[in-house]
Amino acid sequence: GSHSVATNASGRDVQMTAAQGGPETQEPSTTPAAARGPLEIALAARDCDGVRLAISNGEDASRAFADGLTPLCRMAALGERRILKILLAANAEVNARPGRSTDGGGAQLSAVADQVVEAGFAALHWACREGRTECARLLLEASATADVRSTDDATPFMLAAKGGHFECAALLVARGARVDAANARGGTAMVVACVMGEHETVKHLLALRADPDAVTVAIDDSEQPFQCRPLVTACRYDRPACVKLLLGM
Repeated sequence: GSHSVATNASGRDVQMTAAQGGPETQEPSTTPAAARGPLEIALAARDCDGVRLAISNGEDASRAFADGLTPLCRMAALGERRILKILLAANAEVNARPGRSTDGGGAQLSAVADQVVEAGFAALHWACREGRTECARLLLEASATADVRSTDDATPFMLAAKGGHFECAALLVARGARVDAANARGGTAMVVACVMGEHETVKHLLALRADPDAVTVAIDDSEQPFQCRPLVTACRYDRPACVKLLLGM
């Protein structure tokens, strides 16, 4: 996964997890070809007619494959809007999160797929992580939850902000996403940006009305809670450009 570390006033480190990593944007291929069903084969080929045929023949548009990804998650990550529309029209579960397939033919999850299952990303997470704004729009129009949470409580907004996908982030905010939401360890998009010294991200977050004085209860590496603020974090990590923005300078 992708992690950054903030330190509290007593000098102890706290892990700020903005979002766990996942597969690359190319089609995962951890399932042996012989074990793939018609829907998985059609998705890999980006074959719209094949996808329609597989679904009409009874394949479940919501079921996760052996690598732990649902069809919606795969297509959202890849930016395949045409196939995304087909899956949504077939009532694929828009907020479903990855899980182990029940009929994977005994196929083992790869290290990449294990990360996916652990992260628990829904399709909207994948679209926002990869900056697929139009796919995110389709998912939201199909009633995807704007602030759907992953296993570690990361939201799609956190992933969009961390990736510099600000158009996607703005879309989420317009649909009700919380700019100052915190993950399981107390890290907000703003705190993570300050840790990383991403001043352009800080600027965009402020434009989206993120609170520069927001206080979250973060967890340090000894599992002790403490109060965390963006400005304190930026100062501790010596991020002067972020400090100036937070102070309105």
